Amino acid sequence: MSVSNYQYHAREEVPLKEQWVKWQNPCQVRYGNDGSGAHFADYVLPALNETDVFPIVKRPVTRSDFANVANDCRSLFQAKDDLKNANFHEHLMALNPNEGLRLATAELIIQGFQNGGDILRMANNIVRLKQAENVVKYSAYYKQMEKYLSVYTLSLDNFIAEPAKSFNNFLDFLFEGMNVSQKRKEKVAFKYEEYFYKKSAESPHVTWGKSSNRLEQNNYLRNDPIYGPPLRKIEFLVDAALDETREKNTNIGANLTAR
Repeated sequence: MSVSNYQYHAREEVPLKEQWVKWQNPCQVRYGNDGSGAHFADYVLPALNETDVFPIVKRPVTRSDFANVANDCRSLFQAKDDLKNANFHEHLMALNPNEGLRLATAELIIQGFQNGGDILRMANNIVRLKQAENVVKYSAYYKQMEKYLSVYTLSLDNFIAEPAKSFNNFLDFLFEGMNVSQKRKEKVAFKYEEYFYKKSAESPHVTWGKSSNRLEQNNYLRNDPIYGPPLRKIEFLVDAALDETREKNTNIGANLTAR
């Protein structure tokens, strides 16, 4: 996600829908045009410091992690003499690849006011949805009402590799227990796959970041003392959510076979 984001935006021609890279401050951590509003961390870090939702992952992102990324962001953005008045996009083009990757990743972590913060929003959503699922699961009220909540987490990499299979698995989950034939779901899944490939040919956005140096840049982030620890723990969190979804798909498949 971080590498794809950097490689997609660090190029001369900025797509029309991505013009925000020319005016956004990647290091702004507060809401409001003047940066005087609520702190983005106050919205996402409480959930990410929970310890009872996914026991395998303890406190994925702390305030110290957040502060370290923000400090690194400020050390890179408009800090060099020749970039004092440069915008975010110009920094991505001018900085060396490792510095550019760090700046782009910082924006994905701490910039919650505008287009950034996606990594922490994603992690926050995983935790909050799991909490909601547990509340419904253990609630006597919802049991009496015969209501339940089940969360489905989809891997974008898996979806890109096998769109029809991924979408069909989602349809199995969505229509579990309902009278929808497997043949009909497969037809819809293959139709969606055709649509996906057509859109991919028109725009490389969904597959950008598969370049030859992707592994090298991934390893750089994993081993970076500031970005590595929180990103690795968030990866564990995502994997835990994906494992739960895979287990749901396995159970659904077994039920379909038994019918």
